[in-house]
Amino acid sequence: MKKFFIISVIVSTIVTSLSADFFSSMFHDMREAAKDVRINAKDTMKSVSRNSRDVTKTVSKDTKKSVKTVTDDEKSDKTK
Repeated sequence: MKKFFIISVIVSTIVTSLSADFFSSMFHDMREAAKDVRINAKDTMKSVSRNSRDVTKTVSKDTKKSVKTVTDDEKSDKTK
């Protein structure tokens, strides 16, 4: 009976220690993953913002060219 009790205590100590190590490393990994997701989300938002500004500038330039072309075409039609 005494041997059984000692073996049970040893086994439960080992299992508890392994479980604590496993959950500790899992918690650490989850925390690192959350940090990476946060950093990637910030980078993505900065990139989207930068790209949307570039698209807006390009569309604005193209619109100005189109309006100028239409205006020039109207002027040339009126003079004919």
